[in-house]
Amino acid sequence: MTRWLRVLSMLSGFALLPAIGHAAAIAPADTTGLRSFNGGVNVLLLGFTAVKDVLPSGQEDRTVAHFDLGVLSGTIPTTTLEIPVYGIDPGDPTGIFEVYAFAGDGIVSIDEWAEGRLFHTFDGLESEVQTLSVDVTALVQLAVDRSLPFLSFNFRSLEDRYNMGDGVGLPDASLVIAPEPATASLLGGAMMALALLRARRVF
Repeated sequence: MTRWLRVLSMLSGFALLPAIGHAAAIAPADTTGLRSFNGGVNVLLLGFTAVKDVLPSGQEDRTVAHFDLGVLSGTIPTTTLEIPVYGIDPGDPTGIFEVYAFAGDGIVSIDEWAEGRLFHTFDGLESEVQTLSVDVTALVQLAVDRSLPFLSFNFRSLEDRYNMGDGVGLPDASLVIAPEPATASLLGGAMMALALLRARRVF
């Protein structure tokens, strides 16, 4: 009986092996801000990233980010779009940040001002610095299945103003891919089987 207890102790230890692996992040192939003073009739290409709703002057800033999907294939693990932002006007009224998705070409251009279909809306934003996160696994999988070279996003604001990127000490938006099932799980299973075989020999 004592040996069986030892075997059970070994098995419980293997079951608690930590997962091996780290999340992988895909940085944008290109990302920058766009500005218009007349609702997109004329658009300027900025040298920084920002998202700001329409000001009394008519100024509005949007940001476009293109992600190269060339490194991905097959079944896509859980993937999130992570967007670090610096809220210029934290508190009330709370902010509204929209994410539009489209199949881009890898280079931000002024004709992408209105590109994209609404994918997700973040609302009730109050903090000064935060990272917005949304699951995009199905969207990335669809793009990979269709052999699209890039998945692109257009960030807009209906309320509030946000600075982004290294200009305010933040990383760019990124696609974060969760690690695949750990090799440790396979190793643990093999060791469990070995322990059971040894136990059968003893008894």
